[in-house]
Amino acid sequence: MKAADVMAAGPYRYVRNPLYLGSWGMVGAMCFLMPPTGALLPWSAHCFSDAHRSGGRGISNRATGRALSDYLSAVPRLVPQVHTTLPPSSQQPHWLRAVIAEINPIGVFIVFAALSWSYNNRLMIQGVVVSFGVSLVVRALMPKSGSRAQ
Repeated sequence: MKAADVMAAGPYRYVRNPLYLGSWGMVGAMCFLMPPTGALLPWSAHCFSDAHRSGGRGISNRATGRALSDYLSAVPRLVPQVHTTLPPSSQQPHWLRAVIAEINPIGVFIVFAALSWSYNNRLMIQGVVVSFGVSLVVRALMPKSGSRAQ
């Protein structure tokens, strides 16, 4: 796909790879539940993998135009910046829709944060399964993006 403009809206105005940043936080949180020696391998492997993938995407996309090269020079790859020099995009992010779409990871985070101190595996598994079920119901009831009322 080719676009005339780079649409930098929402978190993409402040960091190029917000999903990688979130996955680092998630793997880091899971590593807190492991013994330190067991956490070292998954944390370092995940960090290396995401840093390698995010670097490769930036390099392969550099040849696609001036707008993209301006975006790549203005927005950091992994560490978000507080202020940005990019002008606001004409498209606005749909934050509520994004949160609803990510209800399962949010639910898993809440379950782990609330129950990991007790080490009650059965209760944690039940919480994760309930979170998954709620996400399926919410996604089934969520209107499709093309069927929104104008």
